[in-house]
Amino acid sequence: MSRRLIFPDRYLSGECNIGQREIHVRKKFLSLFLPLVLLLTIINFFLPQSIFVWSSLLFTSFCSIVLYKEIRSRFCIIFGFFNLYNFKELGNIEEAQKSQDRINDRKKVLQIVVGSLAVALIYTASVHYIAVIFLDA
Repeated sequence: MSRRLIFPDRYLSGECNIGQREIHVRKKFLSLFLPLVLLLTIINFFLPQSIFVWSSLLFTSFCSIVLYKEIRSRFCIIFGFFNLYNFKELGNIEEAQKSQDRINDRKKVLQIVVGSLAVALIYTASVHYIAVIFLDA
């Protein structure tokens, strides 16, 4: 089945609220955050007791996971929270009118945020734990 049938170029509440141009912007942000995650992961092995490095790694990994999920699901959490969607040029946003659409969008936002935070916490804690073990060895 083609991807276009799964994610049409129109608004679907709780499923799809951004088009190709918005996805392109998120891919650029992801290409910024992924090297930061890698760099902070490496730095964490040299400074495993640094709270700043740990919190920076948590933040950048969370952002990377959110961006990845937004690209894969074609659903922006900020647009979803504010009941917006965009399938035209950048900056041309429209508002979802139905109350059920708003509820579906906010459920999807919560699902993405909680899932991304859980994965980011697991990743960051794992990196920290491995770094501390190597430091003690």
